[in-house]
Amino acid sequence: MNYYEAETEKTWNGLSDRVKQEIESILLSYKRHLTHITSKCESPIEQLLLIRLLEMWEYKVSDFRSFDKDADIRIFAQKDVEYKRKKYRVDIVIEVNFQGKKYLFAIECDGHEFHERTKEQALRDKKRQRELTAMGYCVIRFAGSEIWESPFRAAREVFDLIEEITGFNECLMQMFEEDTLGQSAEVEG
Repeated sequence: MNYYEAETEKTWNGLSDRVKQEIESILLSYKRHLTHITSKCESPIEQLLLIRLLEMWEYKVSDFRSFDKDADIRIFAQKDVEYKRKKYRVDIVIEVNFQGKKYLFAIECDGHEFHERTKEQALRDKKRQRELTAMGYCVIRFAGSEIWESPFRAAREVFDLIEEITGFNECLMQMFEEDTLGQSAEVEG
């Protein structure tokens, strides 16, 4: 048990039974929510990634809203999209509204059984990616083994790409530079 776990255990043991009940009630509700949402996924790797994306979602929405009060991030499991009368079901779709622009991300979780085992599967996946790109999606692909090994790392990578593509990182750097300049002026003054 590490220090953080030991401190958490110590704090938990010091809570009243009523407070513990309330925490457990919230966790049970969240468990039901995650179970319902992940039931839409077609594979365990999709479920693992979706759980971690949802875990980070609340924090990311808050971060984006610190620069744009109307910013929004929406996550969909197994979203149907259509291109020239051809329907696709995308494993996970993330829609980001930030600074008056809408960004679309198609997250594809490529399990070995259904992706690139045969020449036909590889061709189908590549055509699908081109068509999703034509619809305005930024396609982010993961091998199933990447997600299985570390769903947290995969979700972190998704949000890192989202932050870069939407200009969030640029806003963050600009704020940092303004703060640094402001602090320099105060020191000089």
